[in-house]
Amino acid sequence: MSTTELYSKITSFLEKNGWSHQGSSEYYDYYKPSADMGFEEKYQLNVPIRFTAPDYNESINFIARVVADFYESTPDELFYDVTDYASLLKRNAVYMKLASREPRLRDHSINTLHVINVLNGLSRSYENYIKISFKKLFSGKFRDAKKTMNAANKLLEVSPLRIVDLEFQSFSFGVSVDTLMGKEGISIEEVLRWREISLSRYNSEVLNADFYSRDGIEHIKSMFDPGERKAIYEPIFKAINSNAYSLSLTDNEYRPQKTFNQVPRSTELEIIPPETRVDESLRQIGYYSVLIAFDRSTPLSKGVNISKKMLEDDLFAKPIDIIEIDHIIDGANVIKFQQPLKVVLDSDANGQYIWSLEEFDLSVTTSDMLNAKKELTDKILTYYRYWRQGGGDFERLPDYERAGAFFAQHVMSE
Repeated sequence: MSTTELYSKITSFLEKNGWSHQGSSEYYDYYKPSADMGFEEKYQLNVPIRFTAPDYNESINFIARVVADFYESTPDELFYDVTDYASLLKRNAVYMKLASREPRLRDHSINTLHVINVLNGLSRSYENYIKISFKKLFSGKFRDAKKTMNAANKLLEVSPLRIVDLEFQSFSFGVSVDTLMGKEGISIEEVLRWREISLSRYNSEVLNADFYSRDGIEHIKSMFDPGERKAIYEPIFKAINSNAYSLSLTDNEYRPQKTFNQVPRSTELEIIPPETRVDESLRQIGYYSVLIAFDRSTPLSKGVNISKKMLEDDLFAKPIDIIEIDHIIDGANVIKFQQPLKVVLDSDANGQYIWSLEEFDLSVTTSDMLNAKKELTDKILTYYRYWRQGGGDFERLPDYERAGAFFAQHVMSE
């Protein structure tokens, strides 16, 4: 259904249910509810009518949700003839078309590598946009940056881009986001509502961004910092700037609405300055466990070199996100734990290393991995020393100290 059709269905529904049209302006049609609906006398509903506005799809769908809420229903039930899961996904899809620049192949076939290039660029750009936008919008609803990024990753797991329509003759396709699956795992209502419009926002702020005018470039720079712009726009520029094919945004009948011109190199460099650093979390920094041999008579810090070959094609080198420790050193004393501690190794959207003992709600966040080791060790030692001094009545302790005493009592050996 087009946005103009949705507008017509909304206004028709309002008039059938006692709302009266109060007039129009350049931007809105104004509707007043009937007196028996219980609204304040001055209340009116503003239905947007600027059909060509870049954010019109988002605006009219927002009004559809507002009206549906009034009637304790959903937009699908009131305004859409949704007969199956696929048609629901197609409702808010973004449609694109690739066409070979070689005249004899245009509208007949497309190189599979070109298809992969576009789909990979689109997926990477969209995922980075979701992570960055989610952090900006919802970081205040989570305890720390790690929890925020975990929630963003979970949202992407249940809301991936899906190809929901395909025309083979020239490679034209529609992509959409599943907003039905995974609802039970998202407890924040604002996140659920944002998920419904996230693809529309991405379409407006990224795919329909104006890369070719001064105002458009400045608008992009005002929305995102250089690292964010690199993560979001660089994959799209790589998909656009091809001499082998052209890429267009289309309507749901695959009629081109916007054909991307190649982005000039000077524009790329302005939007994505050289040496721009991407958020560490978007680079998916990880940790490796490597098997090494050493002379027991020599301190481990001396004479141990890890070569590149140790990390490549090595059955004994593997990525890890949890490491177990079974002791800690306090001066000359080696303190054994009753059972190994599991340290979760992670990083956040600002490139900070986050190491945590989640079962005890203990974590450190730092920009340097060596500092992460030291700070986590110091915290464990602080708890150990508090425990050795005989902490006292747990219930009278501040939460932080009580957690530390509980931690020490359960993991320290006598």
